Parts: sequence; structure tokens; C-alpha cells
Amino acid sequence: MYTKRKERGGWSQWSEWSLCSRTCDGGVSRQLRTCSSPVGCRGEPVRYKICNMQPCRANSTLLEEDIWREQQCSAHDNTPYGGELFHWRAHRDDAEPCALTCRGTPQHSGLKPEPTVTLDDDDRVVVAVLAPRVSDGTRCRPGSLDMCIDGRCQRVGCDLRVGSTRRVDECGVCGGDGSSCSRPRYHWLSTPGSLCSATCGGGYKMSLAVCRDRLTGLDAPEQLCDGSSKPSSSVVRCNTHPCPYKWYVGEWSSCSVTCGGGIRTRRVLCARSANVTRTDTYDPESSSEPGCVSPPPRSTQDCNEQECPTWIAGPWSGCSVSCGEGVQVRGVECSPAGGMCDPSSRPEISRSCSTGISCPAYRESEDPEDDIEDLLPGVIYHTQPLIQPYPPPQAKAEQLIGEAEGPVEATYIKDDEWGPCSVTCGEGWRKKEVHCKIYLEFSRTIAKLPDSKCMGPKPSEETQRCVMEPCSMAYGTSFGDSSAPSYGGDR
Repeated sequence: MYTKRKERGGWSQWSEWSLCSRTCDGGVSRQLRTCSSPVGCRGEPVRYKICNMQPCRANSTLLEEDIWREQQCSAHDNTPYGGELFHWRAHRDDAEPCALTCRGTPQHSGLKPEPTVTLDDDDRVVVAVLAPRVSDGTRCRPGSLDMCIDGRCQRVGCDLRVGSTRRVDECGVCGGDGSSCSRPRYHWLSTPGSLCSATCGGGYKMSLAVCRDRLTGLDAPEQLCDGSSKPSSSVVRCNTHPCPYKWYVGEWSSCSVTCGGGIRTRRVLCARSANVTRTDTYDPESSSEPGCVSPPPRSTQDCNEQECPTWIAGPWSGCSVSCGEGVQVRGVECSPAGGMCDPSSRPEISRSCSTGISCPAYRESEDPEDDIEDLLPGVIYHTQPLIQPYPPPQAKAEQLIGEAEGPVEATYIKDDEWGPCSVTCGEGWRKKEVHCKIYLEFSRTIAKLPDSKCMGPKPSEETQRCVMEPCSMAYGTSFGDSSAPSYGGDR
């Protein structure tokens, strides 16, 4: 049985060559083709060729430093980097030769980062990758024919073909074996290849080997020199001149106080470097140089100017009793509110007080048969309430005027008037007390007797809620202040 063979697709025709990526000094042109096979095609979909190899400037050669990379860096001079404008120059990075790595200095410094310029310490040098790839045709390295194409370094032979491995021999013949001459035209020469690690005081830099043309004295592609005789890189000293004097400051000390205004200090020195030693520090008596020309930075500074927290004490309350010994209280607060006052220096919130009045004393006989008249001389007439309200009222004597209205026998009698409130501030209780009393005709007064001298059950006392002025006024503190206890009840 005959089976028709399935046709496979293949490559299309190559496209026309694209425009050259550069107009001079060597660029890249490319052709494209597409694969129509579902299983793929062998080969590459793009091919390159070198174009426009004529020099951009008169009397220049392709062996000079790559000006094209420099122009790509300087094109970013008007684009802010980190919020600041820089002057950009090409920076060699052998690890990523086809990335646009540039070296910049701030434009306000007035200096452009030329290779021979020594920048002051105050002028910051920035090295940054401004683009992931350079333009096609940019040399991978200065003096090399190898080019960056699509972000990759492509080998270029002396026959100017991309991917070619042909090299110029020692006699300058492309693809030769070096037998056509007695003395090589191209040779290796060690030259400074990096910036100095320090701008003054002695630094280091790397020396690099470059291929030099004996006839023209210009740099040549590395492929033209004998790779086996290439000297190794070396490190040499540079910028050994002494650094100028400048001011250096240390860290600020702790503040002399924690509040109320203090001083902190720091060390300020005129020296040649931040690694200060005795020989680096400027001595006006032994040095003929001017030293630091600018005014010195501040060595002292005010600190912790906020007010210190302090205890504020309110007025003392009235005495908690109307006779004998009692207690006074007051409110104490830390100002400002929430301040860290010293607990050990907190003023006292309570103290003892005396009214100067002796409390009533009763004498009772152990013999219930004692006559009432024997007790009368021992009665102390009560003339003040037992609990002193705030403010205390005037004392009232129970002196009777006119006809006698009191009991002629010992009798339980409820007070006519309400007694004082049980507290000196806030909310408490008051009552009408019941006492055993008797009328003394000879002095026309009513005297209190012990309850045992009255017959029958003692009536209950009458109580009532009372509200005094707020404690914030009486004790100089706010409601809910646990530092101002209240006192109530009879003494």
C-alpha cells in the first residue's frame, strides 16, 4: 500500500540585512529567518555581520578606547539617579562586559569623573548598572574586536566575521603562523588599569597588560599579541601624597541629665584621616601647614530640655474627728500626668491631727445600787458632735432656757437634730442617735448617762444618706484617687 510522505516545513528565506547599529567604528547588522516546521529546524534563526568599520574620527583607529560605551553612559547625565544628577563615564566590569556599567560623580561637585582626576573625599563616586545591556556593536573590552550583540559578548576574528576564531599572528598577518617576520609588531605593555583605592595618603591600583602596536604606538586588540607571553596583573601604590587636614567628630555622649535641660559632648579633631593617631592630628605649634580652614563643628549640644516630673500635693483635709487624735489626708499627683516621678520622694498623703478637745469620758459604778446622785458629778456635758463635718459647725451647748422640758428621770431620748455626716467628703450616712439622758434642775441642763441607767429597751436610731462636697475639693485630688482614704464613724 502506498502512503504519501508527510511534508515537513523548513526555514524561510533570509531577510534583508538590517541597518547597521553604528555609522562608524564598527557596528552590527543582522538577518532573520523563521521556521515553519512543527518539530523545529536545525540552525540559527539569526546571523550577524560586522559593518561600517571605518573610524569615526580622522587619524583614529579601531584600536583606541571604546568611545561608544562612553557616549552611552554620558547619555544618562540628565536622568536623576537616586534623586540626584551625576556625570557618568564608562566603568570596566569584566564580570558583565555587556551590561552598561558606569561610574558617576555628583554634578554639584563641578568635576567630571575623568580617569586622571583625583576627587576629594567629599565627592561621592557611584558605580551603577544603568542598563542591562549595551548597544549592539559595543566592544566587550577596550582594544578588542569582540562585540556585544543582544547582550552577549560574541567573538570576532581578524577577518571581521562574528564567531570567527582567526587571529593575527605576531607578524600582523590574519590567520598567519608568525613565520613571515623576525620581530613581532605587537607586544604586551603593563599600564594602570583601575582607579586608585584612595584619593590621598597612599592607596593601591591594579596594573593591566595591553597589546601595543610598535609601528603606531597605539593599543591593539589583544588577539594581535602572543597570549602565552601576556604578563600577569600586578598591584602598585598610588596617590601617596598626604591628605589635607579636615574635621572629624566622634559620637555624642549621653546627656548630663535626664530632664530639665542638660549638655552632651563629642570629640572634635582636626586630622588627616578618620583613623586618628597622634601623628595625624594637627598641631599648630609643630606644623607649617594651615590645618583645617573651615570653622570647627559643634562639640557641645543642649539635650533633654523637657520638664522633669514632680510631685504636686493638694491641701490637707480637716481632721477626721471632733475630739482627741485623728487623721488628715490630701491628694498627691505626679505632674505632668503619666510622668515618671521618683516614688521615694513622694510627699506623705496622711498625717496625725489633734483637735485640742478631750473626748467625753463616762464613769460607771460596778454596783448597780449606786444612787444616781453619786453619778452626776462624773458626767461630762456633751457640747459637740462626735463627728466633725467639713467645715466644722459652731459648738452647741444643751443649756436649757426658760421652763424645764427635759426628763426628770433617766430616759432614752432620740436627738432632735441629725448628727454629722459619717464622711468629710463624698457620700455617707448621718443619724439621730438615742442616748440615756436626765434633766439636771440645779444647772438647767440635760446630761448624758450610761445606757445602763435607763430602764427598758433602747429605741433604734434613725439613719439617713448624706452627701458632702466632692473629695476633689476637700482633699485636693480627683475622684477615684486611692491615695485619699475616707474616714467615717464615731470615734
